[in-house]
Amino acid sequence: MPILHGLWVWYLVRAQLTTAHNALGGALYFLGELPLARAHVAQALALYTPPQPRTDALLRWRADAEVVGRCHTTHILWLLGYPDQALQQSQEALALAQALEHPWSLAFACLPAARLHQFRREVHGVYKHAEAVIALATAHGFPHYVALGTILRGWALTAQAQEAAGMTQYGRASRAIGQLGHTSISRMCWRCSRRRLAGVAGSTRGSPTSPRR
Repeated sequence: MPILHGLWVWYLVRAQLTTAHNALGGALYFLGELPLARAHVAQALALYTPPQPRTDALLRWRADAEVVGRCHTTHILWLLGYPDQALQQSQEALALAQALEHPWSLAFACLPAARLHQFRREVHGVYKHAEAVIALATAHGFPHYVALGTILRGWALTAQAQEAAGMTQYGRASRAIGQLGHTSISRMCWRCSRRRLAGVAGSTRGSPTSPRR
């Protein structure tokens, strides 16, 4: 029994450290301290020891810690100038979330994947992952993710010369975020995406056909 208790404590401490490093890495990312953010997220991934089975430790409203770390790493690497590595991290986060069959983790992974494609101006990738987020979030009752996915779908529609449809999506997401009373980070993401929308609206008139629904 003492051995089992010791193992339980060891895994618990490692899990808490993983969460702490992920949280600190995410905060430093938003502060623009990218090398430090990358270091803390890397430490989180190094410390992470998956429970057996992994899904038993996953809560409905919490993403798997490795998925979180790889999603953070996706955006950090992009901003540091490593687009190929960022794409690889995003793909690994998605593959892991799909293997876990955990809806919150998969929705969490789809959002950074959509944003990465947005940064790369890969409109169909944005649309694909935005649709996935909306479908998952609608089916499992994640209204915050429905709103964020709708923002990204609006951007993709506008980038494909469907400005009216895109702005309708933005209006819907704006109202949803206001009704949910969500955090300043959600509002910041909405405002940043709206600026990107304004940037593509004029330059994409007459662009190829829109993504299929």
